[in-house]
Amino acid sequence: MPRLLDRIGTLFSSVLVANGVQWLTLDDQKRRQLALGLLRRVPVLWIWDNVEQVAGFPAGTESVWTTTEQKELADFLRDLAGTKARVLITSRRDETTWLGEFPMRVRVPPMPRQDRIQLAAALIRHHGRDARTVAALEPLLEFSRGNPLTVGVVTRQALRDGITTGEAAADLARRLQDGEKAFLDDEEQGRSRSLGASLAYGFAQGFDEAERRRLALLCLFQGKVNAFVVALLELRIGERQVGGAEHREVANEWRALLSRAAEIGLLTAQGGDLFDVHPALSWFFRSLFDRPIHKLKWEDHHRQRRWSEPLRKP
Repeated sequence: MPRLLDRIGTLFSSVLVANGVQWLTLDDQKRRQLALGLLRRVPVLWIWDNVEQVAGFPAGTESVWTTTEQKELADFLRDLAGTKARVLITSRRDETTWLGEFPMRVRVPPMPRQDRIQLAAALIRHHGRDARTVAALEPLLEFSRGNPLTVGVVTRQALRDGITTGEAAADLARRLQDGEKAFLDDEEQGRSRSLGASLAYGFAQGFDEAERRRLALLCLFQGKVNAFVVALLELRIGERQVGGAEHREVANEWRALLSRAAEIGLLTAQGGDLFDVHPALSWFFRSLFDRPIHKLKWEDHHRQRRWSEPLRKP
């Protein structure tokens, strides 16, 4: 709350000074009252981006916000509803644990084709190139499936590679679909610019090493993944019995694992065993799949059996 209120103090600093208000001398309760008073008079669009951490992210992670602090934030949002402020909250989940049913929730659909073209053209112009070359990037824009960050990353890579033809763009899209690391990606740029950083958000903390090894199998799937099918694949890799109770047990494990991956934005749950796969997941998981660890032992935690057979593509 103090950091949020300081945003209001910064935004309205000239108004506060003109009215003789010494913002820094006020306690948090007086700042809160003054902030609400200002926002009752002035319309403001306030964006709270990536609020997953408030309740702990991924699910089960202890939050750095106490229950009292979470309630303060939720109460402040309810008070803001009586002002001219409108608050846009972004999250990878519905945040019912601390916001309940109070906010109106809008699921963001993929970018339409025309918006992808406009974004790519703007990036091309930003780099001093001819925006008309955007027509050649159609295969890459299709590959992005309307994910804005993916549109930006593949467009910048196309500019680096000097791609000006549809054939070259289609070849880059094919290499991406095959899981090749066909573009530069600096995770130090953060989640707003790095596709790797965005996909890794919550991944390292949300899954242990054994689970990350299992999820690496997703590099073999494009578009869709089915928990029953990936369980079958895992059983075949380990030369274990396919069918019967063991298959159902492993499929249930995968359903739970994929549901957790969907919570952090790697997948999109479609109901039952079916999940949509992010277009860049093949590239993201390829580095995990190709690590030497996958040539080592796979462990069955339930029966304490081990296999030494290296992973083989089906």
